Amino acid sequence: MDIIALEQRFRRDPLPIRLGNLAANLARISSAAACVEEWPFVLHNIRESKYFIEWTTPELPPGHWGFMIGLQVRLSQIERRGAQSWCSRASETVRQQTREWSEALIAVMLAMQSSPGRIPPSLPCVHDAVIT
Repeated sequence: MDIIALEQRFRRDPLPIRLGNLAANLARISSAAACVEEWPFVLHNIRESKYFIEWTTPELPPGHWGFMIGLQVRLSQIERRGAQSWCSRASETVRQQTREWSEALIAVMLAMQSSPGRIPPSLPCVHDAVIT
């Protein structure tokens, strides 16, 4: 992955679109969570999402930073556990969490697009569901 090119391409888009890109990555992780053979695809999307979070968070209102930091921590935990723990129970938890996170980001993105300049709605807390 060419990080510099990825960052330049990513930062060209307005903030709502960048949130949409992150939401799309989370949706891809959710879709692939059912199959251990998809782990390389999941891993790529996790790593890319972590960069997206790093590049986007400073431009969000401070009230949203906790969600983004929590999201990055949870993605790092999933990445660290690796393919070995990609059992059905863990993958179901990941599928549900990433789908919820994606939906929350889409809601913020849509709010930002419909009311530019207004502070977007609050993001939920990233809960600490155990991924075994």
